[in-house]
Amino acid sequence: MPQGTPRSSARHVGVGQPLMKRLGIPGAVRVSLGLYNTPEEVTTLVEGVARFVQERRPG
Repeated sequence: MPQGTPRSSARHVGVGQPLMKRLGIPGAVRVSLGLYNTPEEVTTLVEGVARFVQERRPG
């Protein structure tokens, strides 16, 4: 894998999954931003998260 390629470990899944289950949280997404992300990419992310939350907000 080339240096600087984004990657993550799934180790947190084993630790966080029992807590998420107990709290009734069905899933999670982790976002990693870096110096290589453009302002447009960050704006797209923020707008997408806002839209996701708005669509799932009760009432």
